[in-house]
Amino acid sequence: MIGNIKKVINVVKEYDSAMMEIRKVSNESSEAMRQLNFDAFNMGDQVGSTGKDILSSVAAWKRLGKSFEESQEAAVASNWLLNVSEFTNIDDATKSLVSMTQAFRDLSYESAIDKLNGVGDAFSSSTDQIASGMQNVSSVL
Repeated sequence: MIGNIKKVINVVKEYDSAMMEIRKVSNESSEAMRQLNFDAFNMGDQVGSTGKDILSSVAAWKRLGKSFEESQEAAVASNWLLNVSEFTNIDDATKSLVSMTQAFRDLSYESAIDKLNGVGDAFSSSTDQIASGMQNVSSVL
């Protein structure tokens, strides 16, 4: 029982840290932050992710200069990529999607993920390997 209580405390600390990251990179109102706090769980439910992972992605996209709303949309896409690929954490999935969308600006998030997943399904390589390769290629572009 004590171990479970410690796990709950760690989850709350991680979630709070993710919210603090967003506060650092954003100048949104308290009401907008409260709404994000509520919406993070709903967005996570949509893509089978956690509220903490959604918040981590929002902070990463916000650091890149995206608006608050764009950051939330991109965070959902990052978590979707995490779930359809072999990525093991949200940070790697977000970095890959950031690189690809910056290099290939005409692709939507969904289109980029669909293309990665399609190639991964059609050939003998994993989606995260393809995304990592695309990340390297997009750096050159």
